[in-house]
Formats: sequence, C-alpha cells, structure tokens
Amino acid sequence: MDELHKCKNKESLTFRLCNRLSKSCKYRYGLTGTPFGRDPQDLWAQMYLMDRGETLGQTLGIYRACFFNEKQNFWGGSEYTFKKGMRYKLHSTLQHRSIRYSDSECFDIPPIIKQVIHIPMSEETKPYYEQTRSGVLNAGGDRIEIENGYIKLRQISSSFIYFKDEDGEKTTIDFVEHPKIDKLISMLDEVPEGSSSIIFYEFSRSGELIYQALKKAKKPCLYMKKEEASAIRKRFGKDDQSRILLVNWRSGGTGLNLQAATRGFFYESPVSPIERKQCEKRFTGARQKKKTWIYDLCVKGSIEQSILDFLKEGEDLFTSIIGGKVKLKKIL
Repeated sequence: MDELHKCKNKESLTFRLCNRLSKSCKYRYGLTGTPFGRDPQDLWAQMYLMDRGETLGQTLGIYRACFFNEKQNFWGGSEYTFKKGMRYKLHSTLQHRSIRYSDSECFDIPPIIKQVIHIPMSEETKPYYEQTRSGVLNAGGDRIEIENGYIKLRQISSSFIYFKDEDGEKTTIDFVEHPKIDKLISMLDEVPEGSSSIIFYEFSRSGELIYQALKKAKKPCLYMKKEEASAIRKRFGKDDQSRILLVNWRSGGTGLNLQAATRGFFYESPVSPIERKQCEKRFTGARQKKKTWIYDLCVKGSIEQSILDFLKEGEDLFTSIIGGKVKLKKIL
C-alpha cells in the first residue's frame, strides 16, 4: 500500500476498503514518508492494516489506553494527549516493525531553501477581515460558524470571498486589489530564464484569479484545471510555453513527479503538515538534481501566519481549533 497515511482514519472508506483487502493478503507492506504530523494516534490504523493489531493492539482503544491521556475537550468529546513518558516505548515498538530511511541517506539531495514572503493586507479587505474575525470570536462555540468564519478569513486574505445571496445561490466578491497576486507575478519575473515553477493554491477562485493574472502578464502556464495530468507530465518544463504549472494542491499534491521545477510557490498552503510535505515532495524528491526554492505568500496580520506557524510545529491549525487545543483569541 503506497501513501499509507491516507488510511490513518479507521472510519474512512479508504481504510475500510484496504482493511477488506488486507485480510486476504499473505504479505503486506505499507509505504509512506509521513506517517503522522504531530499526533501519533494516526499510526494505529496504518499499522493495523499491516499486522492486524500485533504491534499497537487489536483496537484503537487499546492503543490509546496504553499511550495516551484522555480528557474532555471544549466540545464535550474526548481529547487524547500522548504520554511523553511513553515516547521510548513507542519508538522501540515501531523499530521492530518498520524500517525508515531519510532521503539524504539514499540520495544526494540538493539544498532546499524555504522563505516566507510577507505581504501587507490591502486597505480594501481590512474591514471585511475584521468583521469576519469578530464573528468567529463571538460564535459562542458554534462549530459551523467557526468553520465558516475560518474559511472566509483565508479567502479574504486571498482577495475574494464566497457568500450566498438572498436566493441561496453561491456567489463571489472579488476585491479590486490583489496584493498576493501582484507579488507572485513580480517574483515570477525574477525566475531565471529556463527555470520552471509550480504554483499551489487551495480555493478554485484563487486558481481562476491567478490564471487570469498570468494571461494578462503574458506568462504562459499549464493549468491543471484545464489540462490532464498525463499531458502535464509530458509537457511541464519542456519549453517556454510550459515553464509555469498552476495546480490545486488537492489534485497535484500526490502522484505527480514534477522535478522539472526548481521553485514552488504556495499561494495558499495545505493546513495539514502531511499534505504540505506531500506537495513539497512533488519537486524536491529524490529525482531532483538542482537547488530548489519554496516560497509561502503570507498576508501580514492574517490567519495565514498562524497556519504556517502550526505547520512548522507539525500541527494542523484547523484541527487544533476544532479540537479545542488552542484558544481562538490567541490565534485571531
């Protein structure tokens, strides 16, 4: 099973399908470069598919009882915190059931340079951002309100916002100023001739706005929304008409080998550290022969900075908010 971390949730359809297959297989191997971010709970389902509970127990409950402390969270559910004193025990247990090598042990990986590019929030978007921020803080624990507000804060940071009109139809407000796009275009102007770049985004409207801006700036690009993955593999980086790849990280973050790129721009980053790592591996993996650069376009004073801070710590900001691990006032 490749990309085994996709089976970390025992309730998911992916896990259940693999579980059914696993029962009838004499030999089982799981492959993943990122088995978990900061939460070792993700290990149980993956190991269970391999050895049917021999390593971490027959049930997730047994694993939790051994390695985690349980307490009630803000939403009335249970929250599990790993027992620090069990770190060595878990390590030694896994050591007998798995083998792990870093890329640098197997390959001569060129340097990877990472940089956060801070961009001022436009005056036009500040009132919208502040109003949405206040709404989240005053949501009174309403999970749906918090989730909707969280998404809107990210959208406003990218100079647009989705909303439903009086008829319940989904529509979009595009702000006049697009400081992130302006910065992206100026940075692409500085990419050396003959070098290729990938632009990762999350929201479909962001992809459309970036694509329009690239056309206006007369910068040819491959847009995964309009191109098949097989065509992109063949064309990307081959000539001046295919030096830029615009891709939603959900569809382009796994499966594609894009080592033609030496620069990756995260217009909007995944909030999951596992998914973020997968995106980076598309062009910084073992086949890469050149130095690479990774840029995060981050609006100052926005929730984007908190997302990047949590990624650095191996945490998913949204999951931490919903799980009650962090206080909204501290983040917002």
